[in-house]
Amino acid sequence: MFSSVVKVLEYVEKDGTDTGKRRQARGLLKYFQTFDSAFFLHMMMMILALTNGLSKTLQRKDKDIVNAISDVESTKRELEKLRTNEGWDSLMRKVYCFCEKHDIPVLDMEDAYVNPKKPRQKTGINNEHYYRVDCFFAVLDLLGEEFNDRFNEAKLLKLAKHYPDDFNHQDMVTLEHELGLYIDNILHDTRFSSLDKIGDLAKLMVDTRKHLSYPLVYRLLKLALTLPVATATVERFFSYEDCEECFA
Repeated sequence: MFSSVVKVLEYVEKDGTDTGKRRQARGLLKYFQTFDSAFFLHMMMMILALTNGLSKTLQRKDKDIVNAISDVESTKRELEKLRTNEGWDSLMRKVYCFCEKHDIPVLDMEDAYVNPKKPRQKTGINNEHYYRVDCFFAVLDLLGEEFNDRFNEAKLLKLAKHYPDDFNHQDMVTLEHELGLYIDNILHDTRFSSLDKIGDLAKLMVDTRKHLSYPLVYRLLKLALTLPVATATVERFFSYEDCEECFA
């Protein structure tokens, strides 16, 4: 849609009735015709394409924990591959092809990088270092940190801490170690590779007797299954009470 976007901006720049919007369109047109714009468009398109499947998995109402964890690990590995020469070269081929198609001047990666905001100031790096390390790798590092922070055993442990009647101090200490063993175990057990719902996971744990090997994990799993029902019951109760008050 790049060509269509450019045409719309050209129309706004030429025939727009608002001076501010014409000026804004002119600025966007100028930037869209730069290597910088082409690079970032393709970098984000590549990253979003890799994470799209995981995003859909995590948005499902009935989350399959086993497959979700597997998808997270697979996505992390694929993102890590982008750091290789092959990943970088693949990105640059797409960028160069796009620039050639749309008559956008390309940059020599060996030339010194010039900061457009401070063109007279020497940066001490070349274009490849800026786009590969300061931009591409920086985004990949940020994603890696987010994955490690959001998808780990600590999040499950935090859930358990909110229910001291079900998990005492000793249970919490044991659960921390049990979770790691459990996750490693099921990721290498093909029987757990095609589950659809969290309820199926709980049932299969009983069928395979893993609930005996990982009793605290199974208890946590039952808690996760119970919470939506309990929450819905409370919500219905308060909704009913509110209605009674309105009609009183």
